Amino acid sequence: MEIVLPPVLLTSCIFVADNAVQLTKPNDRTYHTLESIEQWLHIVPDVKLVVCDSSGFDFAPLVKEKFPHADVDVYFLKPIKIWLNIMARVTAKAKSSNTPCSTLQGCSRHPISQNAQPNYGWKILQSV
Repeated sequence: MEIVLPPVLLTSCIFVADNAVQLTKPNDRTYHTLESIEQWLHIVPDVKLVVCDSSGFDFAPLVKEKFPHADVDVYFLKPIKIWLNIMARVTAKAKSSNTPCSTLQGCSRHPISQNAQPNYGWKILQSV
């Protein structure tokens, strides 16, 4: 009896904004993600892999080149710079409207607090 595995999700974040992480070089982080794909394919050659990068890095060209016959879906979120730009604009708006907080958390007049639900990012973008 053959065991069929569900897809394996491999997450990555090639471009990091957190200074606390040990591995900060994008080349190193890319290498280790590709190494992870390679190891999974070595262990279970017909496994379905899903690679999702949260920093906007598109693994598709590298995966096609290195693993042309593998079943790998690649997803990536738009660069975090977009979110940082939104947050900067929202923070500036909160400060200019005499909102009593300088941060986004705990501010009841702030769009994030008012729209704390799925897809609130679009509402923030529309309100700024």
